[in-house]
Amino acid sequence: MLTVSLPYPPSANAIWRNVAGKTLKSEPYRKWISAAFANAVEQGVGTLRRQKIPGRYSLTILADRPDNRHRDLDNLAKPISDLLKTVGAIEDDHLAQRITLAWSNRQPGKDARIWVTLESA
Repeated sequence: MLTVSLPYPPSANAIWRNVAGKTLKSEPYRKWISAAFANAVEQGVGTLRRQKIPGRYSLTILADRPDNRHRDLDNLAKPISDLLKTVGAIEDDHLAQRITLAWSNRQPGKDARIWVTLESA
């Protein structure tokens, strides 16, 4: 089992941009990937630190709300799954067997975090 705390990601609705007919990662998404990658490595997650879940896995995401706006909880799964692959914590996100998402009970705020738990399935 692996657990990591990450900064709050951009919504899946805001991670891609079409520019001159090409689909590119948005600037906020690139910044988040960089910060979240460093955060995960500091916590010893991924192939850089040899903490990896091989094969099928279950993913649990517990998210703080960054503010009081209405948000779709399921928009958090894609950027987080992609990051876990990038950092080497999982082989590929198609191997997810179960994804559980929930809001935390913490008050909304700018210090919003995401707690991610990975387990072999």
